[in-house]
Amino acid sequence: MEIIYFGKQNLIFYPPSNLSFRVKPETEIDRPQRCLINNLWIAYNKIPKDNNYFISVVNSLSHYFIDKNEEKKFRFYVVVQERLQGVFQTWIEVIDSIKDFPTPLFKGFNDLNEALDYARGTLGPNYFISPALRQISRPSLQYNIPKDTDKIIFCDHCSSMTEGFKRLNQTIERLETEKGKMT
Repeated sequence: MEIIYFGKQNLIFYPPSNLSFRVKPETEIDRPQRCLINNLWIAYNKIPKDNNYFISVVNSLSHYFIDKNEEKKFRFYVVVQERLQGVFQTWIEVIDSIKDFPTPLFKGFNDLNEALDYARGTLGPNYFISPALRQISRPSLQYNIPKDTDKIIFCDHCSSMTEGFKRLNQTIERLETEKGKMT
């Protein structure tokens, strides 16, 4: 017997039978939906009535709806084209930021690191971050630096930083060669 979990609740998935609810043929539903409908149908027709079972099925149904709604919502937004460009946590902040702007451009993300990376790649190093997001700690990037080098490591996606580090490395090499010639 297959069991489908809805949060802390688990329900039995009943195969099509005389006990299961028959949906209209043109209606397509997925396995979790079929499981919920069949369990509601069985709880409704159960004699004697088992209120605990019925409450368990309704709780599973509410958990299913919450999960479905959370799949559609983004947790973070990057606003690219409007008066205040940056990373926001709530849709209300985005609406405040794009209000009265004729052609706003924004993108939603479910992961903060993805949102920050997209903002850095699109907007550059300077952009607004919502005050609520500033409190969230972001793990620092770890680089595997070879032990035998004393050169500065730079990232490929930051063109201005890359050029600055290249010039800095060239200056260091030039000064080291001049120092070697003087001694």
